[in-house]
Amino acid sequence: MIKLILAYASISPPLEAHQVDIHDWALKTYGTEISFDIKRNGNNIGTHQVKFTKSENQLLVEANTQIRVKFLFFTAFKFDYNSKELWQNGELKSLSSFTNNDGKKSNVSLEYGDDIVNVTNEKGSFTNILKEPVFTTNHWNPNVLGEKMVLNTLTGKTNNIEINKLGFEMVPAGNGTRKAMRHSYVGDLNNISTWYDEKSRWVGLNFKGRDGSLISYECNQCGIE
Repeated sequence: MIKLILAYASISPPLEAHQVDIHDWALKTYGTEISFDIKRNGNNIGTHQVKFTKSENQLLVEANTQIRVKFLFFTAFKFDYNSKELWQNGELKSLSSFTNNDGKKSNVSLEYGDDIVNVTNEKGSFTNILKEPVFTTNHWNPNVLGEKMVLNTLTGKTNNIEINKLGFEMVPAGNGTRKAMRHSYVGDLNNISTWYDEKSRWVGLNFKGRDGSLISYECNQCGIE
């Protein structure tokens, strides 16, 4: 139903495409945590949190998603996701993620100092060899906006994409709204819109679910002002 929820999120700064030094920038602009309400056609169905921890020259980023779609008194759909990314010198050094997509479970891992992504799901196990440094589909990192390829943390595969600017809009943020640049994905991941504010922070996301419903991420804790 909402199979690739987290795969629909990533990108480069909303103004000119410049590289952000994420190790100092993340905690100074995001703080230790950001959080989003996840909505389906305007109704709350879950939450998404991203936590940041810096240690010397490394940045640990932990993302967690929980979704529950109710029908009458029953849970019609359940989605849980968590991941840990370790970044050093602006590059992804290791990754571990777990997804439970309505009973279908998968694990993705990238060991420190290696370039082999290991994937285990209901179909078995396989590996993916990374030929170059990549950004993940966890949208917090604005440096992804200028990229042509991302590592899908749900599937362990690399997706070829193009990210286009569509202009500034006012998006929900905390108790009000915030000016942010809208970007659109095309390619292996498409029909996705994501927003970054004037400080390059990820503040919003939406895409259509497989049933045609509109899935949106609206930030309620959006960073340090």
